[in-house]
Amino acid sequence: KVLEEPPPYAVLILVSSQPASLLPTVLSRCQQVTFQLAGSAALEGHLQSLGLAPAEAASLAALSGGRVGWAVSASRRPEVLEVRRSLLDLCASLPGMALPRSLRLAEEIREQATKFALARAEEGGEEEEEGPAFEAAGSADRTLRAALPWCLEVMALWFRDCLAAAQGGGLVNPDYAEAIQASLPARSAAANGAALEALLAARLEIQRNANFDLTLGAVAMGLLSEGEALPHARRK
Repeated sequence: KVLEEPPPYAVLILVSSQPASLLPTVLSRCQQVTFQLAGSAALEGHLQSLGLAPAEAASLAALSGGRVGWAVSASRRPEVLEVRRSLLDLCASLPGMALPRSLRLAEEIREQATKFALARAEEGGEEEEEGPAFEAAGSADRTLRAALPWCLEVMALWFRDCLAAAQGGGLVNPDYAEAIQASLPARSAAANGAALEALLAARLEIQRNANFDLTLGAVAMGLLSEGEALPHARRK
């Protein structure tokens, strides 16, 4: 009734990320306005005005997927950029990695995710809509499960950049352009593709309540793979 006969002194704004799920009687009484994600150039400029270096602003803008609130929030959290750098450095070190360290790949990924999850829990950060959405409270399992998908996504974007760089495409991580180019001769496109596939599959499995150890073990195999198909981890 309020939507059908709104009071003359008010403008009612309904916000929904799933308008198709609303009742037709609601949609028919509203004028639909679509909000777009922010452009990379504008977001980069805004992040630079907040004090970020141009390279980090470009990477954060690309990683945010156009979500201004997430990008601004992440720019104010040192642990976001610290964990991102650690994970990308780990990806850069894969070519020629010594056997002892390669056996600890899964553990290193988990350590970075735990570091991020614990830091977020201690500071009691705000809730975010998507992306690296970390809960400020809850069990260790719950906070780690919230942190891992984003960590896996950060690593996946490295291998996406490797595939793009080989074809002369743009990078999501321009501040790592030199390291990405340096890694290309040491890893085939098939190996980078296998790593990307393993990381994206693991991200989905973690969100579906998969076992951490099995999933990260499959990720480690994918990162060291030369291109073979890998089995998905099972759920708990």
